[in-house]
Amino acid sequence: YSLYSEESEGGLQDGLVLGVDLSGGDVVGYRARKSSGILDLSSPLPLSPEAFWEPIKTPAGGSLILEPEEFYLFASRSRLKIPKDYAAEMLEFDAQSGELRTHYAGFFDPGFGFSEQGARAVLEVRPHDVPFRIVDGQKNLQVALRTDEPPPDKI
Repeated sequence: YSLYSEESEGGLQDGLVLGVDLSGGDVVGYRARKSSGILDLSSPLPLSPEAFWEPIKTPAGGSLILEPEEFYLFASRSRLKIPKDYAAEMLEFDAQSGELRTHYAGFFDPGFGFSEQGARAVLEVRPHDVPFRIVDGQKNLQVALRTDEPPPDKI
């Protein structure tokens, strides 16, 4: 088994470095709405994602400017396959590359994406202080393996 990504560069000792997908379809991400009203978790009616999230369309020039202190969701360009005897962790974004946080959830369970096609990582992104430009494929997420000893009985 191995941690797998189509776009990984280098060895696994420092983890995989992944990029954001800004060309994968009509909608490439979401920005949290500033005000969404009250969330009634007891209601049996389905919730509309658009009530909470503003869809971000594929940018014509292949890049987006993210506004400071706004919260965004994007998908990784490549798909991950985490073996069942490992977990993975999103590492903090290199502060020398800009004021950007991309690792709010930060954890992949053992066996995440371990299927034929794998699964995309969700990047929870919040720029700080100044606008931040992201480009399709830009490397802004690092994932490191963590041994899970002993391996879980159930996944």
